[in-house]
Amino acid sequence: SRAEMQQLFSKMDADGTGKATTAVLEAGYAKSSSTDCAMAPPWISTTIAGLCARLSEELPRLGGADGRPSLARESDFRRVVMQSERYLTADQLNSLLLLADKSADGHI
Repeated sequence: SRAEMQQLFSKMDADGTGKATTAVLEAGYAKSSSTDCAMAPPWISTTIAGLCARLSEELPRLGGADGRPSLARESDFRRVVMQSERYLTADQLNSLLLLADKSADGHI
């Protein structure tokens, strides 16, 4: 997901230049545990319970994306989450979006 890649890259780009050499990326990848990026933030466990059902109901009604009903537009995903989970911070909403977007093409 985009979130996993951003997390990995931010650890590799220690200088904050927006660049990392291939050697640095390969070394970091070799040292990392497969579970580091696979664990969701703790706040998600309290959010996910009812949200998945709501997303499953609402997103297909909104028509999908690119003629594929199994995908949703990022804006539709964001709207359904905001209506369902009003207490989420902007950062938490962005985290959910990044975790859900596995292709980085703007469709969930």
